[in-house]
Amino acid sequence: MRLYLSLLFLCLISLPTKKVIAQSIIALPIQPNAFSQAIKADNTLKMILHYGTGGLDETRVDFNTDATTGFDNLYDANKPGSAPGVPTLYTTMGTNLWYGINTLPSLTDVTTVPMGLRPDMNTTMSLTAEGINTFDPTTFLFLQDKKINIWKDLREGAYSFTTATNDNQARFVLHFTPPAIINAISASCTSLGSIEIQQPGSASWNYSIMDDANQSIHSGTLNVTSPVSISVLPGVYQLLLSDQNGYTVMKNIQVNGPLAPSSSFTADTLIAQVGQQIIFNPAVTGYSSYLWNFGDSNYAQTTDASHPFDTAGVYTVQLTVTDSAGCQSSSSVVVTIVSKQYTALLEEEPSGIKIWSHEKSIFVSLDKPTGITFIQIYNVVGTLIHQVKLPANDFKQEIPINETGYYLVGMIGKDRRFYQKVFINNL
Repeated sequence: MRLYLSLLFLCLISLPTKKVIAQSIIALPIQPNAFSQAIKADNTLKMILHYGTGGLDETRVDFNTDATTGFDNLYDANKPGSAPGVPTLYTTMGTNLWYGINTLPSLTDVTTVPMGLRPDMNTTMSLTAEGINTFDPTTFLFLQDKKINIWKDLREGAYSFTTATNDNQARFVLHFTPPAIINAISASCTSLGSIEIQQPGSASWNYSIMDDANQSIHSGTLNVTSPVSISVLPGVYQLLLSDQNGYTVMKNIQVNGPLAPSSSFTADTLIAQVGQQIIFNPAVTGYSSYLWNFGDSNYAQTTDASHPFDTAGVYTVQLTVTDSAGCQSSSSVVVTIVSKQYTALLEEEPSGIKIWSHEKSIFVSLDKPTGITFIQIYNVVGTLIHQVKLPANDFKQEIPINETGYYLVGMIGKDRRFYQKVFINNL
C-alpha cells in the first residue's frame, strides 16, 4: 500500500504545470498584492473584456492621493498574459510593464491611460465599465479606439468592436478629465456668501444656477478659462451643467451663514403737523433689539414706536435692528413736519387739506375727498404760473419753484375756493 501511494505521488508531481497555471489565469480575476487589495482608492474604473461564450478578462485604473505615476508596490499589480489563443486586457504607463491594477495620483488634471489588448482571436468583443459611480458626475470618461478612430463615452454603456489576431495591441486609450471644483463661501453679518466654480482640464459646460424658487440667477459658459464667481444670500442653490453632447449634471450647493435681518419699516404718514404723533411699525418682529433714531435727538428701543415732532422741518427716521447672531441692519424714511401757520385769504382752511413750503418746493396734500379739483399757483403780481387737475382723493404733490418770493396757492372746487400764501426761499 505504501509503495502504491508513493508511486501515485511521484506521478502527480511529475505532470507539466504550465497548462494548469494558464487556466487559473483565465478563470480568476486579477489578484493584487495584499496591500493594494486592502487600500481603498478615491476612484476606481474596472474595464471588463467580453469575448467568446462567457469569456472575461479585466484591468483596473485607480486614483489615489498617495500614488505615483510609476509602479507602487502598495497600490499596483502586474498583469500576466493569458494562455495562447486567449485574449489579455491590460494598461500601461509608457513602459513595457502590463498592469492589472494601475493606480495613479488623484484626478486633478486631464489624464490618459493607454490600454492594451492582445486579442489572439478573429471575433467580435465588447468592453464594459464598472465603477463609474465612484467618479464625480462632472468627470468625463472616454474610451478611444485608435484602430477605427472612435471615441466612446463610457457612461453610455458597452462598446462592441471586432478583432484580428494581428491587431496592434496598443489599440485603446482611456481619457479622464478632472471634476469641476465647487466652493461655497459662507455669508457673514456684513457680506453675502458666494459660489465659486472652476473647471480644470478640457471640459466645457453651459451652466445655470437656480435659487430655491427655481429661478435662474446666473448662467453662462464654464471652462478652464471662464470660472464662475457670484455673490448670493445663504440658502440652497442648484447648479445645472450641460455639455455640447447633451450630457447634463445637476448639483445642489449649500451656502451657509446668517440671513441679514430686515430693518425696513412703515410710517402711518410721511407728512404731519407739529405735535402730531407718527406711528412707526417694523416689517419684521422678533429680533433681539430695536433702536429708533427720530432725527431730532430723540430715541426709542421698543419694537413699535410713535413720536411727535416739536418743530417743523424734514427729519430722517432710522431703525437699526440686531438679530440673535449679532447681525445688524438699518433703514430709514423721511418725514416732513409742518406748522399750522396758514393764512386763509378767502375762507378757513378746509378739513383734509395741507399746504406748506419747504426749501425750493410747495407741498400740497389732500388726506380725504374735499371736492377740490384744481391747484393754481400765482406769483406776487397775480400771474398764474402753475395749474394741475387733481384726482378725487389721496392726492399729494411737490411743486418746485425756481425763484424766491411769496406765492398764492389756490385750491379750486366746484362751489368753493381756498387760497393760502406761502414763502419760498430759493437763495
